Amino acid sequence: MRTLILTFLLLVFSHNGFANDQVSKLDKLKAAYMFNFVKFITWPADNTNEVEATQSNNSEPLTFCLQTSAEFKGFFEALANTQVIGPQQKSIKSILLEEAVECDLVYLTAKYDDAYSKLSRAVVIQNSELVESRLSVFTFFKQNNRLRFEIDLQRAKQLKIDISSELLKLAKVKQ
Repeated sequence: MRTLILTFLLLVFSHNGFANDQVSKLDKLKAAYMFNFVKFITWPADNTNEVEATQSNNSEPLTFCLQTSAEFKGFFEALANTQVIGPQQKSIKSILLEEAVECDLVYLTAKYDDAYSKLSRAVVIQNSELVESRLSVFTFFKQNNRLRFEIDLQRAKQLKIDISSELLKLAKVKQ
């Protein structure tokens, strides 16, 4: 567990050269968490032959849609640039939410009305409890001046994703 936390912090602070000064330390930490969430998610296979599905889906990157500033997107891209992560060895492509057609993951910083079309099958990460998306799997919150996150296991089950027990140990879990 310490290794996971140290990895988060190392990612955040080792990419300062890529980061724009306009991205706050808190947002950099959130970006590192979001990048690392993918490492602990196993995505469902799209067809009955699981091995074949995993092999064919490996070449397609996960689309991470961001409802945020271009500076934050740039920082997030620097974290994810050319890295292959997670149990299924996926790469990440980030795009601003308003430009997206379909998303695998979505980071919401404000209420979003177009919920059904882009978010219904996506792993939604809320910036805070104030965003209020019933579709969110992850929600950031502050507790005792520390950034924490909650995982909604029911929503994860609806999306047919598996979240590693290692990540669940760090989270507040909503059943």
